[in-house]
Amino acid sequence: MTYQTANTAAKEYNISKFEIVSNQGKKLDVSLGSVQLQYYESILDNTIRVTAVLVDSGGRTDGGNSSALEMEDLKLTGGEEVSLEMQDAYGNKLLLSGNNQLRIKSIRDTVDTQFTSYKLDLWSKECLDNELVETRVTRRYDGKISDSVSTILSTVLKTPKKIDADETANLFSFLGRSEKPFYKCTWLAKRSVPVGSLGKSAGYLFFETSEGYKFKSIDNLFKQNYKRKLIYTRTPYLPEGYNGKILEYSFDSSIDVEQALVTGS
Repeated sequence: MTYQTANTAAKEYNISKFEIVSNQGKKLDVSLGSVQLQYYESILDNTIRVTAVLVDSGGRTDGGNSSALEMEDLKLTGGEEVSLEMQDAYGNKLLLSGNNQLRIKSIRDTVDTQFTSYKLDLWSKECLDNELVETRVTRRYDGKISDSVSTILSTVLKTPKKIDADETANLFSFLGRSEKPFYKCTWLAKRSVPVGSLGKSAGYLFFETSEGYKFKSIDNLFKQNYKRKLIYTRTPYLPEGYNGKILEYSFDSSIDVEQALVTGS
């Protein structure tokens, strides 16, 4: 689903830092060569993601600062550190540096013409750590699920990021079984019941935002006041009381019973 805000300022942003550190230790700020940048957060994703299109004209200014990209010098292979700092037209800042640094997931759509373009897919460092053997969840856990999730993220995955977990009412004991931290947290989400529930719960969601990791009760999320009101109409006008228009939407109505059973849905 895509939507259009009433204020076009929502599309405007300024990148103050976009620095890539190669695996050999060389740094390059590519903010001047970034022609497109998309930032994603989703309650159905364990990581934040960024897709950036960079253009390299192969030039430099005096003093060694990059006026255009010299990506070939970095010899990127994947997994490199990326620091990104930007601000939108409303003054909201996004600081993905320091403990919130990103990593290069993939490099694609490279075109060797007069100008070489690169499309970089970025994700969190924890996504790389999640795949390592030494970060497997192995021991037994007891007590509240919210405490177990926080322990897995901080002591097994060893993330320095903020962990915002809604307290769970139910106690649950389980074994790690050498499974990945992200998988285990998602597995625990559907077994969680929030404090104050009458015994029935929609479960929890495990996801990441620019502020850190969230383990949030779906019931509690629906109890909040709405953040934004959107409407789908066939007119070009935005009715009073709405923040934006939905431009298009779609539903997947296909059904495959075998696939549904395999995925547990």
